[in-house]
Amino acid sequence: MLVTVGCSPKLTQRYEKLLPPVANDNSDVTNDIEIYAAARDVPGAVVVNQYNLTDHGQAAYINALSALKPKDADALQANLFPDISGLDKGPSSIDNTTFTKRLLFTVLSHTPYEADRITKLSIRVHLDPKVTNVKVLTFDKITTEYQTVDLGSISQTGALNLGATANYGVAGKITTGTAGGTTSTTVTSPDGSSVVTGLPSTTTGSELDPSFGAGLSASYSNSTTQSVNLKNRYIALTGYIKDDVLTFDEESITGVNLTGNILSDIKFKITDKSDTYTYSVSNLTTDGKPTDPDKIKVKIVPVYEPGIKGPLTMTVDYDITVRHVMNEDGRKTISESDDEIAYYTISQKSTAVDLTLENRDDLAVKKWFIGNGANALKVTDLVTLDSGIMYFTSYDNCLAFFRWLKKVKFDPKVGLLSGDYQFVPTTGTLTDLISKQTIEKN
Repeated sequence: MLVTVGCSPKLTQRYEKLLPPVANDNSDVTNDIEIYAAARDVPGAVVVNQYNLTDHGQAAYINALSALKPKDADALQANLFPDISGLDKGPSSIDNTTFTKRLLFTVLSHTPYEADRITKLSIRVHLDPKVTNVKVLTFDKITTEYQTVDLGSISQTGALNLGATANYGVAGKITTGTAGGTTSTTVTSPDGSSVVTGLPSTTTGSELDPSFGAGLSASYSNSTTQSVNLKNRYIALTGYIKDDVLTFDEESITGVNLTGNILSDIKFKITDKSDTYTYSVSNLTTDGKPTDPDKIKVKIVPVYEPGIKGPLTMTVDYDITVRHVMNEDGRKTISESDDEIAYYTISQKSTAVDLTLENRDDLAVKKWFIGNGANALKVTDLVTLDSGIMYFTSYDNCLAFFRWLKKVKFDPKVGLLSGDYQFVPTTGTLTDLISKQTIEKN
């Protein structure tokens, strides 16, 4: 007897057949793929204080005040609403040449072939330093991710067991019969005579029957085991800078279409900038009365602004690879192993989108000053002799300083002296400036 065993395990495959690639195609496979780009501000942390209470918070605050005595209520409000002119904890400088934007890229595909998918995507943002003087400092939200995919393995085992037996033996039963003769016995009687007696002889034995046995046995076992122990590493999303081009590369895995949104928080810096000195003033009141000029605190806050005109616009282009399924059977099934495919590519599509990072007005720092038309309050550093219009980065601080000016005493001829600083108007006297003042924005 001959037993033959065979097996042919087949690993999971990506497709059934690969056709030659198609480059720069304008058919309905790729012409309905669109990419949009936009820049948004990164949401900041919400600061909860007495100035932005919710409706429920305001109601609770009013109820708490109504339950207090007048003096207790005054003390509570004094602690909740301190002097907003105290800016000792304000920033040491303001740099609007460095900013963070959240870039949003939206990929849409309106292909009529449901089984098709985008397998590779490369989006490029051109940072031409000769035009924009823009550099990328950091990537905050985009990283290179390494992931694993289970490809699978198949193992098959088989076993054949053969067995043979043979034996020989005898079997029988006990029988009784007459042998055909007699036996004699001599007996002596009491009177001296002898008597001879005769009986038939009997023989006892076994009847023997021979036996023979033979046997053949066979067994076959076959088992197939499929496990997921092969790993394939791939790069899901990568961002990098090369030759002043900010590039985002994305690579698909089996069954995943690269449509949707790509988000990335990018920190930019504009190298062309201008600088201006601004001021914050604190400790303007003591026990509800104006503080003496020599005791107020004057803080210089340098301001850096980008020296650009108009919007900061950059060119965006992209490369796309589409996995197109050719055969009808492949389009009907979810599994891709029976697909006959061809790769369609779009390279540097001419209808590139433009990405506007910022407008010039958005990067300008709002500065407030005390003045009326061309006449403005100036500040002179008596140590360095630097002089210029006294700009404030806060309207509230500018208003608080003006109210202090109206209450404090000074010599109208020399202006106001405070430590190392002198405050005078551009033209005329400080008294005239204060009486006719307006707070304006630069």
